[in-house]
Amino acid sequence: MVGRAVSKQTALDVKRMMRSVVEKGGTGTKANLESYIVCGKTGTAQKINRKGTYADKDYIASFVGFAPYENPQIAVLVVVDEPVTNHYGGTVAAPAFRRIVHETLNYLNVHPEKPSKKPLYIIKKDSKEQDANG
Repeated sequence: MVGRAVSKQTALDVKRMMRSVVEKGGTGTKANLESYIVCGKTGTAQKINRKGTYADKDYIASFVGFAPYENPQIAVLVVVDEPVTNHYGGTVAAPAFRRIVHETLNYLNVHPEKPSKKPLYIIKKDSKEQDANG
């Protein structure tokens, strides 16, 4: 049987909460895009060691989200197993989500929801791609 998992109001409430994650002050601001309104949720989890307890330094970082806000076309999950420099999903996985969503929506010819003020990536003289947002 196919049915509604949650009410329309609950779905809208969750959507708004997921939007707040990528807005200023949220934990997933590095997933935000200039040209599309995205929604998402960060994740950070300690791994279990061989003794069956939480590992001191082993984590899984993740970010899951969708875009565009008004008429979602894609959902993306990024999982990073044992990140090296930082272990928070908003720091490690959100930038990958941003790039995947940007490139995929461009590929699918989904029109931007808002005008872009700055480029997502900058190509430097040495031909290495740099994230324009840090």
